[in-house]
Amino acid sequence: MKQLLVIEDNRVLREGITTKIKTSSDFATVKMSESSTAFEVTSVVQPDLILQSMSLQHGNSISIATELRSKFPAIQMVGINVVPEKVDLLSCVKIGLRGFVLEDASFQDLIQTIQNVLDGQVVLPQTVTDSLFRTITIDPQVTVKPIRVSEAVSITRREQEVIDHVASGLSNKEIAHQLNIATHTVKSHIHNLFEKLALSTRLELIRYAGIYRNQQPVIGIGEQR
Repeated sequence: MKQLLVIEDNRVLREGITTKIKTSSDFATVKMSESSTAFEVTSVVQPDLILQSMSLQHGNSISIATELRSKFPAIQMVGINVVPEKVDLLSCVKIGLRGFVLEDASFQDLIQTIQNVLDGQVVLPQTVTDSLFRTITIDPQVTVKPIRVSEAVSITRREQEVIDHVASGLSNKEIAHQLNIATHTVKSHIHNLFEKLALSTRLELIRYAGIYRNQQPVIGIGEQR
């Protein structure tokens, strides 16, 4: 059974989220904390996953998330109450947040995101994906880790299909469904691509997809080709 920690300065939201998860899910323990006690409580509870508000009232959300990831790298993190236009999403992904729950998301969206992240997936809602893609492919001020691609790299047709689906914002499970293969096979293809292309994150693979397509903007979830 997994243990969760909710970090939210708004008492009504903090208690509401915590109570709802406790009464409507099978997670072992759900604790809560304000930003001022986040590190102390995390150290004591040692949760499997932290749900942290990205609109904290009494602290800088990005700074707190960064320090939590630094001090507790084994703990997964999900950003909640996310407003894409007000959050530095690229920084959130770079420091290691594995999922985002928008401010208008349903409780079922929240639970599904938690479960997917605990299963090892990265969860990006469409609005978040669109914002990240715009930042990566359009904003000239954004610097992304250089991609070292050898001309001798051989990408199989199946690997290219996986690249296309990753660039379209699909999760491993969704890619597996689209290609009619097992989820662990998708993970294996992505691992092989990371090795072949000298990449380390899905964001870099998305960037590679944009370059591969002659700098055409990559497509967000739900958009038409």
